[in-house]
Amino acid sequence: MPEIDIGGRPIIYDVQGTGEPIVFLHAGLADRHMWDAQLAHFSASHRVIRYDQPGFGESPLPDDSVSYVDDLRQVMDTLGIDKATLVGCSLGGMVSLEFAVNYPERVSRLVLVGSSIVGYKPSAPLPELWEKARQAYENKDYAGVTEIGVQLFVVGRGRASEDVPDDLKAYVYKHYYASNFGQNARPEITWPVRSAVEHLSEIDVPTLVIVGSLDTEQIIEMANLLASSIPNAQKAMMENTAHLPNMEQPDAFNEMLEEFFSQR
Repeated sequence: MPEIDIGGRPIIYDVQGTGEPIVFLHAGLADRHMWDAQLAHFSASHRVIRYDQPGFGESPLPDDSVSYVDDLRQVMDTLGIDKATLVGCSLGGMVSLEFAVNYPERVSRLVLVGSSIVGYKPSAPLPELWEKARQAYENKDYAGVTEIGVQLFVVGRGRASEDVPDDLKAYVYKHYYASNFGQNARPEITWPVRSAVEHLSEIDVPTLVIVGSLDTEQIIEMANLLASSIPNAQKAMMENTAHLPNMEQPDAFNEMLEEFFSQR
C-alpha cells in the first residue's frame, strides 16, 4: 500500500478517482476501511483520499505524542491538495473540526458524523454501561471493555445485538481492542491550542452534521450543538443506526452526501 512519511512515521493511505478532493477520516474504533463503500462510490466523481491515522490499521503507533490535525495537513501537502471536503466520523470528526478552525482556507465543506468536540463536556448523563466498562478496565478485563464498546457504539441504544450484522460487530471489536489495548494502543494526542469548541461560530463553510438515532445521548447532544453553532450547518438524523451510520446504511449515507455536495 502507498505510504506517506511524516517525521519518519509511515502513514498508509489510499487515493482513487479524479475531481474535487474528499478526505475521509476514520473513527477511533475503526480504520480507513470503514469507508470502503464511500471510496467505491465517490471515486467515480471525486478524488477520494482515506488513510490510517497513527495507531490505527496499518499506520504504526508513534513513539511519542501525535498531532492528528498536523498529520492531516501534511497528508494534504504531500498529495498536492490545497483545499478539500473533509468527512470525519467520531475521532475523524474531531480532527476535521480542529483542522477547519486552524486551517479554514483549506476546507471547502465539512461532514461531521457522530463527532465529539475537543474540550466539550456533554451534560447528558453517561450510559450505565460506562460504569461496567470502568469496573472491567480496573479488573484488566480488556475483552470485556471492548464488548461494552461494541454494545454502546455498534449495537446502540434500545437495539438487540442480534439485529446488528456479525461482521460489523467483529470489525469494530478487532479495531477497538487494537487501538485501546493491543499493539496499537492509542498514543497521546496533541490538539491545537486554538480549540474548535471556542470557535464554532467562525466556521464558514457548508457543514453537514450526521448522527445515528441510536448513538449515545452525549454524541447526539454534541451533534445538536454543532448544528446550532456553526452558521452554515444542517443536521441529519439517520434512523436505526448507531455510531457508524455509513457502514450500517451505506447507500442512504452516500445519497445524503451526494445531495449535500450538490448544494451550492
